[in-house]
Amino acid sequence: MLAARRCADAVEMRDLEEAIDRVTLGLKRQLVITPEEKERVAYHATGHALTALSVDQADPVHRVTVIPRSIGALGATLQLPTTEKYLLTTLELEDRIAVMLGGRAAEDIVYNGVVSTGAHNDLERATEIARQMVMRYGMSERLWAPGLWKADDGAISRFHHVVRSALQLQRNNCGANRR
Repeated sequence: MLAARRCADAVEMRDLEEAIDRVTLGLKRQLVITPEEKERVAYHATGHALTALSVDQADPVHRVTVIPRSIGALGATLQLPTTEKYLLTTLELEDRIAVMLGGRAAEDIVYNGVVSTGAHNDLERATEIARQMVMRYGMSERLWAPGLWKADDGAISRFHHVVRSALQLQRNNCGANRR
């Protein structure tokens, strides 16, 4: 359909790539974004991509875009798995969290600690993975009690400590790699 809309005689790779983007990321949005915001989005997306390239267990980076899409993102780093997986290891989940936090870490480094609200979805997704690791899969040496915790027994505060520790570790790793 995209090829027909541009009156092309044949479907080209760019048509297939745009179709993939539309399905995975949503339609392009026409937003008026300042040059400063575009730059910040670019650094943020680059942070995700560089983190994905620097960890062992991340899916390969397929594309990085700073084109706003209807999913609410101002940019995106698209990773495509090389195989279908049914189980994920602790290392794979930790690397997924690291990639999700890589955008915020990049902003933190580039803008000297002045971060934006751009990482809100990344933080929500990383927090959910970390919560599942601790509370559902029992992937915590200190807190091994999957499925037994209730929100009122202190599990949430222990979980927040794990997330804060992961954020600090990611920030320290990014700072060490910068030198």
